[in-house]
Amino acid sequence: MAIPDAAQVAALITRNGADARAVVSQGSGSRRPEGQDSRPDA
Repeated sequence: MAIPDAAQVAALITRNGADARAVVSQGSGSRRPEGQDSRPDA
C-alpha cells in the first residue's frame, strides 16, 4: 500500500502547493490593492 499512499501524498502536496500559491496571491493583493500596477518586481 506504500505505492498508492505515495501517489496520494504527491497529489495532496500538489493541491496544497496550489492552495498556498492562491493564499499568497490573495494575501499580497489584500496588502496592495491592484498590486499588478504597483509591483516593484514588474
